[in-house]
Amino acid sequence: MIDKVYGILRDFKLPSAYFVRPNFGSNTAVLSYHFFYHRYSVYGDGEGKDFIGSLQIDIFYKRDLKDLPKQIIKELEKINFRFSYEDEFEDTLSGTRLYHKVLVFNYLESEVI
Repeated sequence: MIDKVYGILRDFKLPSAYFVRPNFGSNTAVLSYHFFYHRYSVYGDGEGKDFIGSLQIDIFYKRDLKDLPKQIIKELEKINFRFSYEDEFEDTLSGTRLYHKVLVFNYLESEVI
C-alpha cells in the first residue's frame, strides 16, 4: 500500500516521502504521507476478515497550490480511497513562512486497486 500511494504522488513531480517531510530543495511544495488507524472492519467466525484504515497526505508549501489538492484527491479516489477531511495550518520554518495542508482518506484495503 505504501508503494501504491508513493507511485501516485510521484506523478506530481514533487519530492514525496513516507512518514517524513522531504527537503524542499528548489521546489515550492513537498508531499508526505502515512497510514493510521489500521484495523479489522469485518469479523466472521471470531476472526478479522478485512482491514480498513486512514491515509493522511501532508502538503507542505510556500506558495499557492492552485489545484494540487483537488488533483491528489481525484487520483486517490480513482483507486477507491474515500476522501474524508481537509485542514490547513501555517507555520514558520527557519524564518520561512510555510503552509501545511492535510488531506485525510479512508479506505477498505480489499477495495483499493
